[in-house]
Amino acid sequence: QRQFGLPRSTPADELAFAASRLEHWQHCSEQMIISHPRLRGERPVEPSPLIRDLWKTTEFQLPVVHHPYFQSQPALEAVPDDHGNPLPPGLHGGGTGLFTNQAGCPFRAWAISRLGLAEPRAPHAFPDPLDRGRLFHGVMQLLYQRHLGEPGPIDFTEAEIDDSIASSLDSYYLRFPRAFLDRERERLLQVVKVWLELESNRPPFTVDAVETSREVALGDVRISLRVDRLDRIEDALIIIDYKTGPISLPVTEGFLIEPQLPVYAMTDQRVEGVFYARLDETKPRLSGIASTDLEMGAIRVNAAHENSWPAQIEKWRQELLDLAAEISSGYASVLPRRPGICDRCHLAGLCRIDERLEIT
Repeated sequence: QRQFGLPRSTPADELAFAASRLEHWQHCSEQMIISHPRLRGERPVEPSPLIRDLWKTTEFQLPVVHHPYFQSQPALEAVPDDHGNPLPPGLHGGGTGLFTNQAGCPFRAWAISRLGLAEPRAPHAFPDPLDRGRLFHGVMQLLYQRHLGEPGPIDFTEAEIDDSIASSLDSYYLRFPRAFLDRERERLLQVVKVWLELESNRPPFTVDAVETSREVALGDVRISLRVDRLDRIEDALIIIDYKTGPISLPVTEGFLIEPQLPVYAMTDQRVEGVFYARLDETKPRLSGIASTDLEMGAIRVNAAHENSWPAQIEKWRQELLDLAAEISSGYASVLPRRPGICDRCHLAGLCRIDERLEIT
């Protein structure tokens, strides 16, 4: 635009245009009323340099006419309103996301679950995190469901591994180019091999179920969820949830900000351990919180509350019931509880967290 001299394509051109319009109005008007905002929010605003020399000391204000019953107030009254519409009764889907969002920020949870303002999935040419998660879950499900109830560690054949990978790629990645699929097949094979090597060092266990549906009732909140894997060690159950990214275990002290595993622990009274399985081609991990009575070998196990699994379960139950009470009542305060949650949230324009922080 500047190269071809289009009008008003530079700041200097725009300034000249504004000055010429102002001069035109001055010469064409018997009376010209000039105004400008005195405040932007709570900050004072000076008049534009274009009208500064024309500014008069007198101020003009429009007459204000009130209804006879109107009672003027000396100042605005701030009325906090931290509750939206309550959660309707019934079974709610979405897994543990309802509790995870509430623990992270009540307003975010309310906006997503009541207003339907979940972050839209961005168009993508190659796999996004959701695609990768589905692919890995598919491989693990196909691999282990052939050996349910068998004592482990299980000695999988090369054919079983290859078939599970191929079937999962056909189910989730068929739209991608062949060269990309070949590379993904190699990567998946490496991930599965290092994971099975980790599992081979575990004490005896049995895989009871994969991708099984469960329901949990906490207070007035009922949710349905899907458990990735349910293992049995003697008479105890442990729940394993697969992750392809970084994992963060729920804290045993302080506010509960990672409620996924604690919710899983409420699905069955026989559960004595909840674990995240990090699927990674270089550093796979199986880490979680469990009863000290479980034999987990070299697997990293965090200590339960007061070194007691029943005490840990009771502590989690009370924390989850507190979150459930917030959810059912519609508590929606703009209160980010998890570090960095606002950096990844798409609702800042609605909750106006930046303006709130600026005022405080």
